[in-house]
Amino acid sequence: MTRFNQTAIFAAATLLILGAGAANAGPQHNCDNYASFAVSDAYAAKNKGCGFKGGRWSTNFKKHHAWCSTQSVTMAMLTTEDRARKKSLNSCNATGGKPTAAQCNKYAQAAIQQQNTNLVKKCGYTGNAWQLKFAAHKNWCMGATKKAMAAEQISRYAQLSKCVAGKP
Repeated sequence: MTRFNQTAIFAAATLLILGAGAANAGPQHNCDNYASFAVSDAYAAKNKGCGFKGGRWSTNFKKHHAWCSTQSVTMAMLTTEDRARKKSLNSCNATGGKPTAAQCNKYAQAAIQQQNTNLVKKCGYTGNAWQLKFAAHKNWCMGATKKAMAAEQISRYAQLSKCVAGKP
């Protein structure tokens, strides 16, 4: 079992135990735990470059705690928020998150170098992946996942390797 899964199970169990029999969150729930897990998830998403926005992804402990402590917040609402964060974070883990602008700059530079090799070696590859426009490569990258970005680079590299070896 991964550390992330252990944390998720602990968070869910803590929320269920603390909220057993209570309809409203407010002071009867352990908002310290809720806020700690929320902030932990927000930092994990930020570190992975997931690009999530909104209050759910705030790294401000006091904001999560204040929301949890509100009388109108129910245990069901806390559970829903926690599950939504975990689901989004799991999705981001699967795709590797969004690349940063700096990563996309490097991606675009590498793509142009690969296209130059394509032209010099007369491999004949064409299409959007094979162009000399830095902005086009960067824009594509900024809308892609890290996983897709890496796959595109590997695909071009594999094609060039075949061409250079004389096996188009």
